[in-house]
Amino acid sequence: MEQVRWPDVPPCYRFTPTARDLIRYYLNPWVASPGQTPFGEPEGVVCAADVYSVDLGTLTSRLRRFGHDDGNWYFLCVARWKDGNAGNRMSRAVQGGGTWHGSGKRVAVRRHGYRQTFEYRDAGGGKSAWLMEKFGSSLPEATDGEGVRVICRVHRTPRAAADGDGGEGRQEETDEAQFRSSKRPRGTLSHEGGSSGGSGGAQTPLHPKIPWSPSKLLL
Repeated sequence: MEQVRWPDVPPCYRFTPTARDLIRYYLNPWVASPGQTPFGEPEGVVCAADVYSVDLGTLTSRLRRFGHDDGNWYFLCVARWKDGNAGNRMSRAVQGGGTWHGSGKRVAVRRHGYRQTFEYRDAGGGKSAWLMEKFGSSLPEATDGEGVRVICRVHRTPRAAADGDGGEGRQEETDEAQFRSSKRPRGTLSHEGGSSGGSGGAQTPLHPKIPWSPSKLLL
């Protein structure tokens, strides 16, 4: 059964943030106040959790209440330096033997930071049913000797869903196609977003901080 997290929001609305929304309203406040409870965590919107600490099936099962009905989880975490060498490459290894494999170039989110897509591979190097989009902030304090503070949108593809989902399975296939279509061609760093007035076609938030958009009704 779908959880009712926000009783003051009209029915049939879902949490569909843009890259700028995630960085501005969720990542940056966490970067500025790392010791405080992240904005949106008490409501079950986002969660501070290490996506490199354990395989994704275990992590998302443990934090099931933060999963959205479109197959997404939003985790605030620290992407640590490889071998502890600050300023060097980031470690993508997951405890237990898996790894996050980069599947796209880093894309700039204008005036806010960047985003990059990854796919999770098991200890044997095989592809799994998990995808991740990592968002980083342009704030200098997001980077320190430990690593870089980021927010990650983790997505479960239909391969990880239970058999016999019916309409929900078809909806997840659509979500996966939209997720993959956000990748940019390999090449120079591209930019996302327009003027400060917002990206084209964006929905006007019903909440001053939390972005929303109407979901499709499945009859």
